[in-house]
Amino acid sequence: MFSSLLTSNMPKILFNSRLHDLAEFESEEEFERVVVRFSDVIFGDKTVYFDVKRRIRSKKGLLGAIPDGYLISLIGSYPKLFIVENEISEHDELDVGQQLMKYQATFKEGQYDTKRILQQEAKSNEFVRKALQRLLKETPFPNISELLDDIIFRKEPGYIVVIDEASERLREVLKALRSPPEVIEVKKVLIHPWELIRLDSRGSQDM
Repeated sequence: MFSSLLTSNMPKILFNSRLHDLAEFESEEEFERVVVRFSDVIFGDKTVYFDVKRRIRSKKGLLGAIPDGYLISLIGSYPKLFIVENEISEHDELDVGQQLMKYQATFKEGQYDTKRILQQEAKSNEFVRKALQRLLKETPFPNISELLDDIIFRKEPGYIVVIDEASERLREVLKALRSPPEVIEVKKVLIHPWELIRLDSRGSQDM
């Protein structure tokens, strides 16, 4: 038993001067819970993550895509909106690319819906509201509504894919999009208590 552990082919990561075994997430639901719980670790402390899944309608009333979440990130003294897609690697790379393409193609048509969704979440979720108010103090905007107007109607959003393992094929698919997303890999490590490690962040967007 002991020798078999030493020769294990299980992937490992060096963290805090120790080798740890990597583990698979049991489901996409578990992965999404991790993203929500550790959003400040994954995205940075000057961010606010909105864990809302609402379908956006276009001006013509057609049903659009459902983002996994939204992120407001402070870059200097100006905020930027990111649309977040949480994925596990067993999903087909082309499906991920098509989902992001749909977001990018329909974002402008769903801007009013997007603002309404984020405003409702800020009103109903005390944690989100307080986090936004702290962020607001570092911006030139007097209130949340004007901040949302700026990042939704005056600026193009960024896109982020959070995934447990990004294949080269996925990266090639994402490069072909009009606005290639940032890719963040999040790994589950077998330690007690297990810790979340942000392994990789590569893409065209800055956060």
